[in-house]
Amino acid sequence: MNKLKQPWIDKWGLGEPLGDKSGQGELLLVPNRANPKGILKHLVEKSEEEDRSQARFRMVEEIKNQKKLKQAGAKVPEVFESNENDEHDRGTELYFVMELIPGPTLDELITPQNKALRSLSIDESVKVCLELTKTLRIF
Repeated sequence: MNKLKQPWIDKWGLGEPLGDKSGQGELLLVPNRANPKGILKHLVEKSEEEDRSQARFRMVEEIKNQKKLKQAGAKVPEVFESNENDEHDRGTELYFVMELIPGPTLDELITPQNKALRSLSIDESVKVCLELTKTLRIF
């Protein structure tokens, strides 16, 4: 497969891979002179045409939904930049850069494998669930 254009490189750079892998993309920590650090997610392209089409559609929907949720007041990262309008340009990788929210992920908080982090208390767990419920209500 030919190498696809990566339009984020000039502004955001290559970035540092994060340990997290998303279902269809790769996550990178990226600096920018104009903004604080962000998280860049780009689509990992598959070779089969039908899979690529569906993956590109899902990523565009993810970007649109995240923007709508943020605008509606949900506690989700802000999307700084994206190229969702390039959905049908098969020569360009899809990506978006979102706000970096420092701290452990929810998975890190609830997974006891990481001894440096403690488990959530009942009160903290309820607070997280209530915040998630608020976001779901917006949708």
